Amino acid sequence: MTIIRKKNDSLPLRLDSHLDHLSVSGVTIIRPLRGLEDSLEKSLTSSFIQSFSPIQILFVVEDEKDPSILVANSVSSKFPNIDSSVIIGTFSPPL
Repeated sequence: MTIIRKKNDSLPLRLDSHLDHLSVSGVTIIRPLRGLEDSLEKSLTSSFIQSFSPIQILFVVEDEKDPSILVANSVSSKFPNIDSSVIIGTFSPPL
């Protein structure tokens, strides 16, 4: 795994330019979701249009009634060739 940190906020971070020379076998994008926001569909769509592949996208929500699930499923259906899933549940770290 390579961790790339952005040091200068005035410069855009382009992960694909840093990954060109690496042998990348795949990328998993984890998108935590809660509720709706104005640009949710556009934001989720951006996960599907990456310049590297293969990718897997995991949408994680705490509540099965969260309205963001409908948006995530709608966006996912537009990209049937990309592995994506909605995971419902909470994480409780061990004490």
